[in-house]
Amino acid sequence: MQDSEEYLYEVIKCIYECKRFQDENTKEMHYVSKYPNLSNIYPMIFKKACEKDFDYEKFVWMMSIKKDVNENNVTQHNASIKVGERLVDEYIKPNLT
Repeated sequence: MQDSEEYLYEVIKCIYECKRFQDENTKEMHYVSKYPNLSNIYPMIFKKACEKDFDYEKFVWMMSIKKDVNENNVTQHNASIKVGERLVDEYIKPNLT
């Protein structure tokens, strides 16, 4: 059986690359019915992946941070700092000037 997080990457990439749905709700309903188990485990990720402004690169980056924490390559505290610093740099600092 495939690792659920690896499978999640594949499914989210598929959702992100899908251009056949114009409506986010229709897209979400389609993928929730296609992948019910995964969508039950990760409902917010599925919802976000169906949005037009979904940042797939940020998703991959955050999942890599999660993997590092799970594998004890970084503490949860240090990972949280790393995520916070990136988000501050991206969203807060540009608005300060």
